[in-house]
Amino acid sequence: MATIADVARKAGVSVSTVSHVVNGTRRVSPSTASAVQAVIDSFGYRPNIMARSLKAASTRSVGIAISSISNPYFSDIICAIETECARLGMMVFLSDTEDNPVRELEVVMALHQRRVDGIILAPSADPERRALAYLRDARLPCVLVDRMRDAEFDQVGVKNREAMRKLVEHVAALGHDRIGYVGGHPGFETTLERIAGYRDCLLSRGITIDERLLATGNATTRSAMAATDGLLALVDPPTALVGGNNQATIGIMKALRARGLRVPKDISVVGFDDFEWADCFEPRLTLVAQPCVEIGRRAAFLLMERIAAPQGVRRAIQLDASIIERESQLTSDGPKVAAVIYNRLAEGIELGLDTTLLYYLHDPKGGLTGHDLTLKTPYNTRNHYGLPPTPIANPGLQALLAAAHPAHDSYLYFVVKPNACGALAFSSNQAAFDADVARYNAAVKADHGRLPSRCPAPAKKK
Repeated sequence: MATIADVARKAGVSVSTVSHVVNGTRRVSPSTASAVQAVIDSFGYRPNIMARSLKAASTRSVGIAISSISNPYFSDIICAIETECARLGMMVFLSDTEDNPVRELEVVMALHQRRVDGIILAPSADPERRALAYLRDARLPCVLVDRMRDAEFDQVGVKNREAMRKLVEHVAALGHDRIGYVGGHPGFETTLERIAGYRDCLLSRGITIDERLLATGNATTRSAMAATDGLLALVDPPTALVGGNNQATIGIMKALRARGLRVPKDISVVGFDDFEWADCFEPRLTLVAQPCVEIGRRAAFLLMERIAAPQGVRRAIQLDASIIERESQLTSDGPKVAAVIYNRLAEGIELGLDTTLLYYLHDPKGGLTGHDLTLKTPYNTRNHYGLPPTPIANPGLQALLAAAHPAHDSYLYFVVKPNACGALAFSSNQAAFDADVARYNAAVKADHGRLPSRCPAPAKKK
């Protein structure tokens, strides 16, 4: 392997001249520099980086310690950091802390032992802040990204509180006043800031904050699915859900799909963190987009500043986020036929065209009123016979009922013939009637399967 002395001897110059050409530390005449570079290229000479770092106290390298590297949000930030560092002539060492405080400290210490010039860190929720304490004691230049939790370090993130307030406002403006929030780890600054934004919006609109609608956990889809199931099991569940991060939003969608709920027809969904394949969901999701490239670029630039001036004033940069509006939310007005709640229709009754159904509408404010409905499409009761309740399979019947009562939010009973009665949920949110399923089923058993005794005669036509 060629040495710097070999290059100097071949080029007919001093070792110091070769060094100046390689490092750009002093002006060398163009002809001499060209001759030296030609020899370097012919020998395939590469400077000994570690030897240079021992003299200059710099390895021209930085460490990146990020949680969940596979998360598209962090992946985008990492790519931007690496691109900017490469432009500045810095090598990058990358490690996943897995949001584990113990591993986080191990990673930070290992990067320090490898003599990196500085570290870009997305801090974990460690209540003891051990990694940050180590960095502070070691006086190692560091920039925090995403989670801005210590003013003693340079930091880059977004205006989480403001962005979440605007996102919830977008949903509330559509008429939703029961808005569920599914977030990440409660120890993350991002989680706390976004919940604060959620609260800001509801308070500004005079909407009572129901603490049961706020669910946090771990930053995983599985945790978000469990949280979503808990929200939908409430007696009065939300009509819209907000995902506090991309994993939460994916978990919400999985939980809704498992229940057979349609977005946005049965429940609206929006979330924080746009990602490349958000357009692939059906429907396409409305999400807050964070400027990941700019976050990464600013973090790299800040770290270079801090390496050059270790005692400089620390800076905290908060960038704006934007809402990418797509099709995953609707107004909360306009009820929908959701599911069969109580069913005593005999199996296999074939209702042909122009069959008239006698049914009863339960209005919480006005009691029960009778109505009749003429079918325009054939309907077989086999489609939803028996318990537990199943989706209504006849779209024609759904359309007729929705057209007859476009602004009604109630329970609907209909009778086909004596001793056969069914009940449908007529609501803006299928999940709102989960509790009523059990209640009506219990009532049927208690009444030994007889028709509801409170069904009145149909209203007389004037």
